[in-house]
Amino acid sequence: MEAKEFWHKLESIRLNLGMTQEYLCKKASVPLQSTRNRIYKGRFPTIEETLRLLNVLGLSVEQFFGAEEATGSILKSDVMVIPVMDQAFSAGKGQFVPDEEEVKEYISVPGELSRYGKNLAACRVKGDSMEPTLFDGDTIICDKNGYDGDGVYIITYQSSGFVKRLQFTNERVQIISDNPRYKTMTESTQSDDFTVVGKVRYVLHKM
Repeated sequence: MEAKEFWHKLESIRLNLGMTQEYLCKKASVPLQSTRNRIYKGRFPTIEETLRLLNVLGLSVEQFFGAEEATGSILKSDVMVIPVMDQAFSAGKGQFVPDEEEVKEYISVPGELSRYGKNLAACRVKGDSMEPTLFDGDTIICDKNGYDGDGVYIITYQSSGFVKRLQFTNERVQIISDNPRYKTMTESTQSDDFTVVGKVRYVLHKM
C-alpha cells in the first residue's frame, strides 16, 4: 500500500465514522498541520502515529491494511503487515542514517515472523559486502530488539548504517562482511560509535 492509498482509505473510514480531521488528530495526539502536509505530499505518518490513528478508528494494523473494504476483515493468521522504511543499510562503506525514520510503504509478510515480536520493519540492502548471504537490492526484515546472539544485524557505526554479521568476544565485537573482499572491523562493546539496532530475521531476495 502506497501513501496516497493509505490516506484515501483512512479518510474514507474517518468520514464513515463521522469524525473530523481535527477530532481524529487530537484524539491520536498527532499534529493536525503535519497530517495535512503529509496528505498533500503523499507521505506516510510515522509508525507510532499510524498506530495511534488506527487505534482511534478502532482498527488494528492487520484490519486496516488487510481489509478490502472500510469495515474490514482480519487477515489470515499466516500473514502480518509491516512497514518498509525509506532507508537503505549498507553492505559496503556505510549509509547515512537520518534523524527521523520515514515509512515508504507497508507490505504483507509470513505470519510466522510474529514469533520475533511485533516490532519488525523492512529495509533495503545497498552494496555487495554481505554477498553471498545478502545482495544489493534485497529487502531484509529485522526486529529492533538489539543483540540476540551471533548473526546478521542492522547496526549504526560511526554515524552510518550497516548490515553486517556480528560476533562478540569478551569486550570486543567483530563487524564481519561475508564477502571476503572486505576486511573485518573490530570495536569495543562500550563504544558510543557502535549501536545494535536489531537482528535480520528474513530476506526477500531480488530476482
